Amino acid sequence: VLWSNVWLLLLPAVVFAGLGFYYVREVATPTFRATAQVVLQTSDAQIVNLQSVSGSLDQFDPQTIATELSVITSEQVLSKVVGELGLLEDPEFNPYLKVDLTELPADEIAVVQERELTDTIDTLRSSLEVRQLPGTYLFALTAHSADAIKTRNIANVLTDAYLEQQILQKV
Repeated sequence: VLWSNVWLLLLPAVVFAGLGFYYVREVATPTFRATAQVVLQTSDAQIVNLQSVSGSLDQFDPQTIATELSVITSEQVLSKVVGELGLLEDPEFNPYLKVDLTELPADEIAVVQERELTDTIDTLRSSLEVRQLPGTYLFALTAHSADAIKTRNIANVLTDAYLEQQILQKV
């Protein structure tokens, strides 16, 4: 009975395999990931006194680590990343580049211009994953994007901006 109706069993498998192949080849957008790591220095021999740079890191308590993770994704740090990489001109991160401003009234154009940086930073923040690696004093900063080079640059510039923020806080 099964062999006489084998086409009823194979037809759905062939159709779904074809749909899956079409989706992968034509619809799905590849996403690249780049990860940079930042370490909280715990040794006594420090070139820079990390305790005074990052606050009280004597005990590396969970609140201190959570605070540092929040600083990494703060508006101040991410605005440096947006500025340095020119993400305001990138349609992947600036949702307003897809809007035709000539069709909007003047008061709405002013609102769009005010929100442009904030929304670009929010889009960048949503493409980041910042976490502490379990059992370590390492932070993993992972960026996701449709462009491999841009993804690498975001991870590197984010790391540099965070370290610069910590040094400026110390100074």
